[in-house]
Amino acid sequence: SIIMKKDKIKNKFFKSTIKIAGNKGLGKNFLGKSIKKYLIKNSKTDEIIVNGCKMQLDKNDVMQISLFDYEPIETDIVKSNVKKNDIVVDVGANIGYYTLLMAKNEANVFSYEPEPQNFELLKKNVRLNDLSTNVKLYNKAVSNFNGNSKLALAEHTTGQHKLGTNRFGNETINVEVIKLELDKIDFAKIDVEGDELHVLQGMKTLPNKMLVEFNSINLKESGSNHKDFFRFIEKYTIKQISKNGLAEPDYDQLIKNKMATNLFLY
Repeated sequence: SIIMKKDKIKNKFFKSTIKIAGNKGLGKNFLGKSIKKYLIKNSKTDEIIVNGCKMQLDKNDVMQISLFDYEPIETDIVKSNVKKNDIVVDVGANIGYYTLLMAKNEANVFSYEPEPQNFELLKKNVRLNDLSTNVKLYNKAVSNFNGNSKLALAEHTTGQHKLGTNRFGNETINVEVIKLELDKIDFAKIDVEGDELHVLQGMKTLPNKMLVEFNSINLKESGSNHKDFFRFIEKYTIKQISKNGLAEPDYDQLIKNKMATNLFLY
């Protein structure tokens, strides 16, 4: 469509402008910030092609997938570790970035997303790319029990809904919760805002390799803690994902960090 074309041009314009602005340190001063804000607001598109897949994005493209390379190091890890016919899981699949990536590598993907709007987009994105044959989608949360729970909805982002804990007194919805009963998991991506340890505890067998989000505040809010988390995964080789690639974990810094860090375990 014409709109789509216009969006694509805007998008290209944004990417090249941001490169210049970013490289010249414009983003640091006020003028740069407001220009960047304006560009971001006006250059997002709601359908893009990423990793060779079409993707329909949520209306505010919260994760800015249409603007920046999304989690490039994590993306490379998935591309090089997920093989044809592998059994893989995407827990906290959101709108399907990693589900599509894994399915594109011809793995058998089990994908879990409890929030209904995210789930609709996840379904749409799998269909858009004709990947339904090797992807199973579940509109469910994953933890260490089977039953039901409340999912607290994050107000400003679709990526921070949280199971069982309502940190800001937000709106909640009822969701079905399951344990992962798969006999074998070659690779897992787990991003569940602090429920990571519960997901692992509920697994019948632990994954051979995984990308897992770590944030000690989120873990604590979910009723577990970093000590138990690291004790639970001590058999793995643990790498921390930094801007430049895989690094040896700096545990003190990891635990203190208010931001989440992705870990690669193998």
